[in-house]
Amino acid sequence: MLGAATMAAPATTTEGAATLDAVAKPRSDFGGGKSTPVSPRERRSFHRVNSFLASLSGDLGAHRRELAEHGLQIVSDIPTIAPTATDNGDISLPRPYVLYNTQQHRYFVTASFEWKSSADYWYFDGNCSSADNACNVGGKDGFGFRFNRRVINRVVEAAFCGRDNVGRNWSQFGCFEPTNPEENSSQGATYRAQDKLYETVVNPDYNLHTGVISMGIDVIPCGRTLQIFSRYGHGWDDTSLTGFDVSLSGFGMQWSDSDDHWVASSQSGTWTRAC
Repeated sequence: MLGAATMAAPATTTEGAATLDAVAKPRSDFGGGKSTPVSPRERRSFHRVNSFLASLSGDLGAHRRELAEHGLQIVSDIPTIAPTATDNGDISLPRPYVLYNTQQHRYFVTASFEWKSSADYWYFDGNCSSADNACNVGGKDGFGFRFNRRVINRVVEAAFCGRDNVGRNWSQFGCFEPTNPEENSSQGATYRAQDKLYETVVNPDYNLHTGVISMGIDVIPCGRTLQIFSRYGHGWDDTSLTGFDVSLSGFGMQWSDSDDHWVASSQSGTWTRAC
């Protein structure tokens, strides 16, 4: 079992927002991770890990047992409060996490999103010309994360999925893995993807209902802190996200139109490496 004792840690904050409740933090951290290029074998292992993470819904902090069964342990802060939804109320953006793969001895950052499914909110942005045919919802949406300090980025991968679960075997969209990130650097990673809606009243589905991005990184120095912020941008009608870049100080999003879009940001994920 990979459990670890916990102690109080500094509060974590939303980017530009007030301080939230204190969170639990592992007492000690793992030893140094690898600082060598990712081998083909490790890249295949990384792909399997990210595919597994894409199958989990909601905040990863609620899946620690499943993570442990795959040799994964969260080493960044685990919040004692429920994940906070964005102000628009339609999508949940749990804070990003840093995990340690005990089998490959690698660290990686992962961020996820999930639309709230109780009302299929994305349904109201659709404008399909006919039922039973998938249609685009505006132009491309975007999802990504950034850091407050540079990291050594070894590999990055994303997976986006429809509303598929054991109770909805008629789901029209499975998962897809975009191969070309919009941004992929030491400062973060972003993806843009065309969102599609299957608009039938009885069993609608959306190809970007959930998503995850993971980046394999080298271990940060002892006593240093890494903060990770994620952001999602959604447009409909004739609006599209035309560009999505990151820097250590913020996100850059360019839109084709000033109307019919919104942007949502997560609370910060925080990893202070104790040695």
